[in-house]
Amino acid sequence: LFSPKVSKQEVNSIAVLPFQNLSAEGPHAYFAGGLHDELLTQLSKVAALKVISRTSVMGYTGKNIPLKQIASELGVGRIVEWSVQVVGGRLRVNVQLIDAATDAHLWAESYDRTLDDAFAIQSDVAQRIVAAVGAALSSTERQGLAEAPTANAVAYRLYLQGREYHTRPGYLRQNY
Repeated sequence: LFSPKVSKQEVNSIAVLPFQNLSAEGPHAYFAGGLHDELLTQLSKVAALKVISRTSVMGYTGKNIPLKQIASELGVGRIVEWSVQVVGGRLRVNVQLIDAATDAHLWAESYDRTLDDAFAIQSDVAQRIVAAVGAALSSTERQGLAEAPTANAVAYRLYLQGREYHTRPGYLRQNY
């Protein structure tokens, strides 16, 4: 078994694993990929954190690999696991921040809100992860994590849908 020795530098290094999408393939399946990408972007703006790239974590999609092994392969001290499900007009998100060395939960939360609250959930998750890791935030970073990209919830959902489409495997520009 893997028993990673976590250095002080790795404590602030995070791998945000892709969402486990519990939604049936359908009109809202894009939420999983879109929210994942947006959370990675938000966390990457925090100077005190080292966030592993989307490309590196996507290889773990749908695989049953122990978290300690993932942490060892990626050189991280913390792992974020999530699941997302859209049922009717509700968005259900479960998220966990896990200490890779001990497999202990540092923070976990469940959200059950409307689709219009997608940004609020993502923003709260980002802020809570930063707090749980103990990373220091500048006032600019704190404001950036809390600031909504738009006041229009429909526009934000369309944006998430576009981001997810853009990052699908096999995506080709000519398929626009």
